[in-house]
Amino acid sequence: MARAEGRRSTGRRCRWPVPVARSGGKDASEAGIALLEVLVTSVVLGMAIVGVALMFSLGNAWVVAGGDERVALSLARQKIEQLRSLTFACIPLDGPGTKTAMTGCTASQNYDERGTTWVTATGSRAAAPSSRSFTRLTCVQYVSDTSISSPAYAGGATANPCLAGAATNTKRITVVVQPARPTEVDAPVIIEAWITSTPGGL
Repeated sequence: MARAEGRRSTGRRCRWPVPVARSGGKDASEAGIALLEVLVTSVVLGMAIVGVALMFSLGNAWVVAGGDERVALSLARQKIEQLRSLTFACIPLDGPGTKTAMTGCTASQNYDERGTTWVTATGSRAAAPSSRSFTRLTCVQYVSDTSISSPAYAGGATANPCLAGAATNTKRITVVVQPARPTEVDAPVIIEAWITSTPGGL
């Protein structure tokens, strides 16, 4: 008797998992958290970018101010040396304005660098390669021989606050220099020097 050959079916079927669409619940909350994370990251990144931009801007202003301060210091020293070279008797007194040579002297001095008042002088130009302009104002006053800071310097508030004062043996030279168009970080450079007619100096 012939035997039929073949495979016997076990009756088992292979089943693959079928994705089931879910609505609401966990997926929606995860999407909301992801959106919140993106927003927070954007805010933090924006703040960092603004901070770096401000840092570069302020850094540049400080660099410019540092250069201005060195030039202003040089201009102030230059004026003081010019006046000291004239000797005590020939240094003109008072504030802004072009000072003509005093009796027995030959040199004149400009105390406000072509400006018309104490607070609006247009200033002298820095040496090349700089193209920035500076205000240089000079005040020469008599001060006490025993207290060289008396009277105190009070310049810069009105048209001409620099008063010569009563004659003594000591003159104080005050030079104020700052950029003609100062930035928020530019402070004026103020230098004072004293010269006396008394033998042996101060």
